Amino acid sequence: MPIDGATIILVDRDHLESYEGVDRDGPPIKGNEVTNYMVNLFLTKETLTQEVSELSRTFNTKIFTILFASGASLRIYGSLENMLNAIMLKPLLTFDLSSSSLLYVLLRIPVSLKDKLPRGKIELSLASWFKEKANLKSIYVTEPIYVEDTSDRIDMALFIGGFETTQMFADFEKNAESLRNSAVQKGSVKNNEWQAMMTSLGLKKEEEAPA
Repeated sequence: MPIDGATIILVDRDHLESYEGVDRDGPPIKGNEVTNYMVNLFLTKETLTQEVSELSRTFNTKIFTILFASGASLRIYGSLENMLNAIMLKPLLTFDLSSSSLLYVLLRIPVSLKDKLPRGKIELSLASWFKEKANLKSIYVTEPIYVEDTSDRIDMALFIGGFETTQMFADFEKNAESLRNSAVQKGSVKNNEWQAMMTSLGLKKEEEAPA
């Protein structure tokens, strides 16, 4: 897919590497284990890419980030709202939540909790929690992934889009210049490909064609 049509998920490497969670069996996970666990969750949802891309196209929003909870025990947290409060303490990117406009939600929950946490109740809980935190145009809760599991542990990924990126990308552009020079010199990326990526991210305006 051409980069100008791509949906982009932004995460901060340092945030991701320092993230600590637990898996569905309870043991702690961190670093690459978290990345693998999250990717496994995404791959389990066959319609994930299609649904997020459709949301991106509908609202003309290319940039998303992820808030993530792994192996969160409903008994310990007591509610989805408390899980959301905990998620906000360890985001995978520093961003302005209040400026966000879109939300796509994926959960993996034990089938034993299906009646206790139906999709409609999940939507209401999320809408209520976000009401005072962001003026969202759309909240889409995809059909949860139900697993045969004797635990009460929930995996939750929130794809948040439409947040303000001007200052974030201004800082990124300054820090990325040395990376660009190195990548171009090593042949990892061509200069025009880098420029196209920066334009897609909104860091540079498209150059006008000569008259």
